Amino acid sequence: MGMPAGFGVLATEGSGLLGRNFALTFIFVISLALIFLLGFALRDALQKRGLRLRAAKKPEPAARRQ
Repeated sequence: MGMPAGFGVLATEGSGLLGRNFALTFIFVISLALIFLLGFALRDALQKRGLRLRAAKKPEPAARRQ
């Protein structure tokens, strides 16, 4: 359980000015940015799919006037 080994190495060997907390914050910010971009890509894909489905519908016959 816990973090995968790759992230653990980043977190424990962050001996820069800010240390371990900087590494964890960096990973958190990058993951938030990727989630944000994935959300936009998903929204665009669903919009394009909706437009294609709407364009492929057969036009409804016009109402007859009496």
